[in-house]
Amino acid sequence: MTTARQIVTRALKLVMFTAEGETPSAETADDALAALNSLMASWHNNGLLVFYPPGSNWLGEWKKNYVYAVGDGVNRNGATYSCSVAHTSSANDMPGSSPNWGDYWTLYAETPMTLNSTFPLDASHERGVQALLAVDLAPMFNIEVSPLVMRMAADGMNGIYGQYFKVPEAASDPGITRMPSQIWPYSIPSVS
Repeated sequence: MTTARQIVTRALKLVMFTAEGETPSAETADDALAALNSLMASWHNNGLLVFYPPGSNWLGEWKKNYVYAVGDGVNRNGATYSCSVAHTSSANDMPGSSPNWGDYWTLYAETPMTLNSTFPLDASHERGVQALLAVDLAPMFNIEVSPLVMRMAADGMNGIYGQYFKVPEAASDPGITRMPSQIWPYSIPSVS
């Protein structure tokens, strides 16, 4: 697993603040880490469900009448919870809102990363995060970002949004019916 220090160091190399084989100063690394924590907080504020308890079996959105095991991780109303007691979910143990939720769930409090923290995203997103961080860091050092890094950052953000942005389930109305003439393929007379 990649550490925050590795992400920060690679981002500083992408923006050409440090050269290959060079290590950033402690002050520069701390500033870049603060920018990384700020970037990740902005994702969470925009509805990206990127963070979950390490080692948990991530299941996404909490569901009623679902059998949860100890260590299952869920999201509900923007907060993340880890199951502490195996149970079948009901309105009585809905994380964060029912009176008994604390008997079944533990709130996962997101804390800022340190340089030695393991980065919470999988390896497929590392390059994009490094580029996104490089774009955020460039103005701090009065450095122009290359078009390649900008493209990598855009691809990285698209990948993260594609995997972690919560898309609401589509609702359908079974009472709506279609006339046979409204069903595809339409019969189109041929033109002679």
